[in-house]
Amino acid sequence: MRVLIAEDDDKIASFIVKGLKQAGFAVDRSADGEEGLYLAVNHPYDAAVIDILLARIQALIRRSSQASEPTRLTAGDLSMDLLTREIVRGDRKIDLQPREFALLEYLMHHAGKVVSKSMIMEHVWSYDFDPQTNVVDVLVCRLRNKIDRDFEKKMIHTQRGVGYALKTS
Repeated sequence: MRVLIAEDDDKIASFIVKGLKQAGFAVDRSADGEEGLYLAVNHPYDAAVIDILLARIQALIRRSSQASEPTRLTAGDLSMDLLTREIVRGDRKIDLQPREFALLEYLMHHAGKVVSKSMIMEHVWSYDFDPQTNVVDVLVCRLRNKIDRDFEKKMIHTQRGVGYALKTS
């Protein structure tokens, strides 16, 4: 999910952007309120404020869509709880870092479809793809080690020259 932060105070904007990115959001920032949503808070920011901000953003997202947004994603024997951030494959809980979680969420939303490296870069890192970097490959490798390593059936597949796909069959 992409979020636009419009904040003219660099320190405040940096704090908000960092918190949202750690929570798995793709974040764009603008210092001009005419470009997007202007967020103003009259008290100091701390971790509790970020939690409140995240809850408000998620509530706005749910309210803005006609269909309710799922809180759980499932693909085969893999499930992801978007509220508790718990990942389970079979009967085993899997711990993921924030970027791994964001990548898996993106793959699960597009299960069965090949997503390109540039699409992953845009969603997980919020910037355009540099063909010279291997950060997507490294992140996919780390995620594959956690999701597929101890299971006979592999779910994360590489489509050479195209991208990656999460497959259940």
